[in-house]
Amino acid sequence: MPKPKTVRATKKISTQIVPVAGMTESVKTELLSTMGKLGIVRSESYNKLGSINHWSIDWKKAYSEVRSFRSPESLSLPSKLMEWTVSDVAKAITAQQAACTEAVIKNIYRKFPGKENQRKRKELCKQLKREHVTYAEHLY
Repeated sequence: MPKPKTVRATKKISTQIVPVAGMTESVKTELLSTMGKLGIVRSESYNKLGSINHWSIDWKKAYSEVRSFRSPESLSLPSKLMEWTVSDVAKAITAQQAACTEAVIKNIYRKFPGKENQRKRKELCKQLKREHVTYAEHLY
């Protein structure tokens, strides 16, 4: 007897928006200035931490890495605010790297199917876990 299909309901995701009743021009200027400075921190963090040299870096160590070339004082930012921004970037990079690793593993299994290629797949996945490996040469 065929297995019945499961019906999945789509979950609605909503974001609460709180209107701002009023904001003085000086507060608006300060807010936009801080946003711009945090944008600089974010882009510099992506450039530094997103390179292959920092593959699989622990996000907890990311702030000290970025602070080695950009201090919060240089942008007149609170240290905690800069730290939160760098941590957010590092976590996003870690998630992107995990997704890339999963995609490469899928390609390995697609390229080397079957029981006869089990040893080859295991070796390639082991290489994938090592740092600073060029993966593309194994897939194409």
